[in-house]
Amino acid sequence: MEQEKIIYGNVKLSQLAHFAVELCGKDALIQKGFVTESELNDAYKEKGSYLKFRCTDKNSLFQKIYQFFSEIEKEFEIPLHKTERKKSLDGKYFEEVELSDFQQFYSHIIWSFIVQICGTRPFESPQNNLSKKIIYDCLLKQPTSYFIEYIALVSSTTFDEVITEFAKVHNLKYEQIYNEVAENINDNESDSLLNVRKALQKCRKENTNPTWKIFHPFLKAVHKRDKRFSFILLNLYFYSNFKNAIKWLSFKKTDLQKLESFCKNHQKNDTENIIQDAINFTNESVDMQNLKGITEKTLYFDKLLNKNCRENLRIFQSNMNELRNELPHSFSFWENWFCAKDYVYKYFDSGNLEHLENAVKWYGLAFENGKYFMGKSSGQFIHEAIIVSVYLDMKKNPTKARTRLQKTSDNNSDTKTPLDQTTKNFYDFGLTFDLLLNDMNDAYNLYYHCFQNFWNCFSPESECAKNIQNEDLFRDSGIETTNTPENEKVLKSRETLLKISDAKINNILPTSHNVAYTPISNAIIQGYFDIVELYLDKSKYPSLDLNIPNTNNCYPIHEIATQYLRGNEQKKTKPLVLKILERTDKKVLFTQTNRQKISSLETVIQSLDLDLNKRFLEKMFGAEKIPNDFIISADEVSPLYFALMIKYLFNNPVEYAEKINIGNINYKNLFDPGLSESEKEKFHDSDISSAIKNFKNLENAVPKEILNKRKEEIKKKTDEIVALYIERTLDVDGFISYSMRDPIANNQGCTALLYACEMDDVEICKSLISAGANLRQQIGKTTELPLPNGNMLFLPNNFIHRAIYFKAWNRLEWFLKNNKNLATEYMHRKEENMTWLVYFLLMQQNEIMQNPQKCLATQNNINRFLPLFLEAGASLKEETVFGSAERILSGR
Repeated sequence: MEQEKIIYGNVKLSQLAHFAVELCGKDALIQKGFVTESELNDAYKEKGSYLKFRCTDKNSLFQKIYQFFSEIEKEFEIPLHKTERKKSLDGKYFEEVELSDFQQFYSHIIWSFIVQICGTRPFESPQNNLSKKIIYDCLLKQPTSYFIEYIALVSSTTFDEVITEFAKVHNLKYEQIYNEVAENINDNESDSLLNVRKALQKCRKENTNPTWKIFHPFLKAVHKRDKRFSFILLNLYFYSNFKNAIKWLSFKKTDLQKLESFCKNHQKNDTENIIQDAINFTNESVDMQNLKGITEKTLYFDKLLNKNCRENLRIFQSNMNELRNELPHSFSFWENWFCAKDYVYKYFDSGNLEHLENAVKWYGLAFENGKYFMGKSSGQFIHEAIIVSVYLDMKKNPTKARTRLQKTSDNNSDTKTPLDQTTKNFYDFGLTFDLLLNDMNDAYNLYYHCFQNFWNCFSPESECAKNIQNEDLFRDSGIETTNTPENEKVLKSRETLLKISDAKINNILPTSHNVAYTPISNAIIQGYFDIVELYLDKSKYPSLDLNIPNTNNCYPIHEIATQYLRGNEQKKTKPLVLKILERTDKKVLFTQTNRQKISSLETVIQSLDLDLNKRFLEKMFGAEKIPNDFIISADEVSPLYFALMIKYLFNNPVEYAEKINIGNINYKNLFDPGLSESEKEKFHDSDISSAIKNFKNLENAVPKEILNKRKEEIKKKTDEIVALYIERTLDVDGFISYSMRDPIANNQGCTALLYACEMDDVEICKSLISAGANLRQQIGKTTELPLPNGNMLFLPNNFIHRAIYFKAWNRLEWFLKNNKNLATEYMHRKEENMTWLVYFLLMQQNEIMQNPQKCLATQNNINRFLPLFLEAGASLKEETVFGSAERILSGR
């Protein structure tokens, strides 16, 4: 292997690609159609189409190889074993899958090295120690001796031995085997038999694998007679490839021989001894003092990177000479990164964009020379580099950046990303390693929130920096700082739109904003409804096409519906909505905006106009009902589920905002500043806090009589809307929402009925059940109570559980009183050694512990529900893992 392929303390992504491809066989992957030559070349060079997909994406090279294994498993009926494998690059999350023997082998190695490159890897360590230790950990430190036995057996077998034994067991001559293999070759070559004979004789003599072109038909021939031999051959094929491929992981041939020798010596030992010996085996070459030093340096950089400030920069600069000697391999990365920060601070003091250009250059140097030394700081570095690079692009070339953004938003454009090439280099790497939340939405966010992202990343300290910040954020708000009076701006804008000819009525107008509009869209968003009426006149504008979106993929029908929703001259805007709806293609109504993923139906639901909702549904679905797979909004929910969300938000805005942590937030679609889930969550929570404050101020400012009357009107309208969508939905249980912030969900689902349950909405529960909702439905299990032995309690995610957990007392009372047959069924069924009465009492105990002042109210609640539980058949004396209900009530 070439010397430059070996880097201290790291394995390159391209090395992983080489390893993975050679493991399966390049010709096998290409012949099976899983990858192309072009994709493999991109993978080896770490660029192009290879970087379009995350490591964990189904279209990534590594996942395509899993698919390759899966196809082999099906074709040759390979036995599968249940196992856990990592699901995230930080190694925190696992998933249970069924894999074949060798796929488990491959999975452990690949995942560990992906995590090593861009996850929790330490900052630095000698190459051989680190690589050997990780490989040994993958192969030897398993809960059973499976891998050790596997390596011992396969490494002791030769290709010739398998063929010889196969011929002997089935009383076959080698010529018969060659003939059967040749029959499976479909290339219509007249000399297939000759090619097979030559290839297999050579492989037997040299003890090597044949090419996939020969090996695959050979395997089919063997499998037809004897599955056991086909399993042996497949393992031999993959392990032989593994021995050749492992060089790409900087693993020496002598180390592999040592590993095989170790496995052979321990093949028949008991598991505990093997694991202990394996630990000793892997530790023998690890310098513990060196590892201790790595930990210290990790803490040092954690502290420095906790906040972007001059003080941390000074600390690093004062320690540079010492760090240079202690970190001979990765110091240049840290030096370049902090040099980039230094130039950002210089920009703060001067406002000179040349300093910012130098900063981006140093981020680039740090990235190119040290991207495999970032370790767990990879996310922070990539985010910072992207934010500064986009900020510079927008400051230096605002028109070009905005033009790219507009072209990207246009579905007919060939421009696929708004990013300039410098930012794209950082961005592609971030996507590959799951360091960014979402492809396109993040790319939009970079520009729409570039100023806010920049000033969230760096805090202004000098007066100059504060002035730059104020100017940036003022511009970001969309306010034009010109001396032109507002009435003159309006006159000029109207004059421009009135001069539009029929020949140009469908053109996208030039603009200095991030989104560009057609004339009718421009007139709608500015509220020039008389001009909209003019454009709709077919005698004056016969060429008008209402199916052309602005560059945010928002159509005129959506824009006029938004104006109606906002209450802008509704007597004028509703007729316009109906006229535009009539001339809009049906397919347009199924689209969503690019940035905030808003659909026109979502906007119409929020308007609470029953007539408009009926007309939209009629145009979209005719007499058919809404199917289960149709979703709207950034939260990716069904129209019925969204209607319920609007009902609870509009009826009780303060309560709903306070309960937003159980909402259906999909962070990848959330159009807030930030490039990660945690960053978006931070700003979303801030917005919610402001919303709660505004809701409370509004309630206090409006007289109670008016407020109550308004609430009655809203309740009537929202009930009508929800009733409409219950009636028009094909299956009210068909859509399951998977909330990302539900504290009890734990990735379990929620139907419309369960949602109404947790919001304590008895009437909607009744309506949903009348429409076919299943009161017995259970969607997975959830955990929230620690057991005495330290484990967690698993309970069904169902109706009664949600009622108790969310304190939906009206709903619980209705359930126990009006559904006695079902309630009795639950009372007589233990769930994980737990009864629902005991669970109810435990939740009341927790309430008292968390809020002692609610002791009396909680006791009243127990007095209210205890008779109902008992009437339904609950037992006071039945024992559970927490004791009986009687014991809990007595305080014992």
